[in-house]
Amino acid sequence: PTPQPDTATQPLAQITTTAGGLPKRRRKSPVAAVPSAEPQPGRSNEETASRLGAFQRGTRSGRDTTTTEGPEFQ
Repeated sequence: PTPQPDTATQPLAQITTTAGGLPKRRRKSPVAAVPSAEPQPGRSNEETASRLGAFQRGTRSGRDTTTTEGPEFQ
């Protein structure tokens, strides 16, 4: 027995399948292919430096932390 798509959540006219018989997924809302033309607010140099510094500290602490999980020698 092959599983049937859940028709309770979608009308029958919207259910499509692939060549292998699997149900195709549909996006709930359309996706814009072109970003909006509205200018995005820029960040100050200080804010950018602060964010990059935080990222660097986080990655460094992740590399420095020893873990007890996984193989003995990594």
